[in-house]
Amino acid sequence: MAKDFELNSKEFEARIKIYDKRSHSAAVKGMNQNTQDLEKLAKQLAPKAEGTLEGDIFARRVTTRLGDEIVGTTHAGTGQSRSYALKVHEGMSPAIGAEQKPGPTTSSKPGNEFGPAGGKFLSRPLMGKGKRYMKHIADKIKAVK
Repeated sequence: MAKDFELNSKEFEARIKIYDKRSHSAAVKGMNQNTQDLEKLAKQLAPKAEGTLEGDIFARRVTTRLGDEIVGTTHAGTGQSRSYALKVHEGMSPAIGAEQKPGPTTSSKPGNEFGPAGGKFLSRPLMGKGKRYMKHIADKIKAVK
């Protein structure tokens, strides 16, 4: 005698929605951890005594709804100090073609794995850790149960 087969996708769809929410939360958590790490590294590389730049670097907490793109941001400078941050980021060595040299206090900072303190203080660690940051988010999502 043949058996009837019934497929009810309601429970499956409910589980998918739960995993979708959990995966999204895990990705947001990973992105927040990445932006905080980038903030720390950028502060280590930011010029010191040439302005208040080091104290003006901050990671903005990621807040997003399910289905929205997850974007992490780490800022250098706000208001008027933003133009100063951009000028130093692009115009101080070790940035390529930089005309401005770091002062003695900046030169005495230890720097980090991405080089000495000075220009490109945000982009050097971001480029250097970009793949690790993506892997960190992927690992957070993979760990979802």
